[in-house]
Amino acid sequence: MISYVNCDYKVLITGANGFIGSTLYSLLDKKGVYVRGTFRKANCFGKLSNHLINNLQDDRFSIIDGFEKNEKWEYALKDIDVVVHLAALVHQMNVNEESIADKYFKINTTGTINIAEMAVNVGVRRFIFLSTVKVHGEKNIDNTPFHETDEPVPEEPYSVSKLEAEKYLLSLSIKTGMEVIIIRPPLVYGPKGEKGNFVRMMKIINMGIPLPFGDIKNKRSIIFIDNLIEAIFYCIFHTKIGNKVFLISDGIDVSTPDIFQYIADAMGKKLKLISVPIPILRSIGGILGKSKEISRLTNSLYVDSSLIRATFNWTPTYSTNDGIKQTVDALKKSL
Repeated sequence: MISYVNCDYKVLITGANGFIGSTLYSLLDKKGVYVRGTFRKANCFGKLSNHLINNLQDDRFSIIDGFEKNEKWEYALKDIDVVVHLAALVHQMNVNEESIADKYFKINTTGTINIAEMAVNVGVRRFIFLSTVKVHGEKNIDNTPFHETDEPVPEEPYSVSKLEAEKYLLSLSIKTGMEVIIIRPPLVYGPKGEKGNFVRMMKIINMGIPLPFGDIKNKRSIIFIDNLIEAIFYCIFHTKIGNKVFLISDGIDVSTPDIFQYIADAMGKKLKLISVPIPILRSIGGILGKSKEISRLTNSLYVDSSLIRATFNWTPTYSTNDGIKQTVDALKKSL
């Protein structure tokens, strides 16, 4: 883990009870950084440890249900130097996105705009926004990784809502001078993250069921939670960074069979793969109403993350193998 930067910045994390927010909050708190968090009313403390909850001072957290401009947000932003905006309506799996498009834009676009404008009004120096790799699309074309300079082509309401927020933040920075850093992560994984997919894969491997993925040669970028937190830490404290957009990953790209193999190795199990042509997999997925799931298993979605590593002279501390092993070890009890 990177060493503490001697800096007096005061940091606000929105969505501090979430997977990423609680991990970042814990790190900053341990490093002696003044950090304040905002939480929703429902399940407001989420994944924060009991130690942190018991030791939170009154001015170190604010419970705010919504993103409208009001005195609660003004209080939360008071004297803050850097905002890390993580609160969002995340991508909803197995849901018709068009049916909740308005919610995406209300929370991810309008909500972000409101917080950023209030941040400008109280003199916040830097605004860090967690976006998504999917502003570039749902898959790569011509076996070429996504770069920050590529023209965004979001395909679904969730990613469109994130891109619209990005555009506004960058224009706001030009008008006001508040620095804006945008991070576009791929799938973020870790011991305290979304457990469903990992547990399902672990159960399948544990049963010894042959998997029909032998013909899949795709590439997927992913990032371990601790690597992402390191990068956000640099974005908070690095001086003279200016406005930046960063793609980020663990540094290597993995295929669907690779991910299953990493998990099997961490479990001490033998992975059984059989070769089924991808067109047949897609046909079966269409018949079963699982076309999107098969697309995610077979398509590539990977990035060139060299810019963020070069900017901070940074190499992610944890390999994908390390990250998946930690995740599997933490989830074994769920089998």
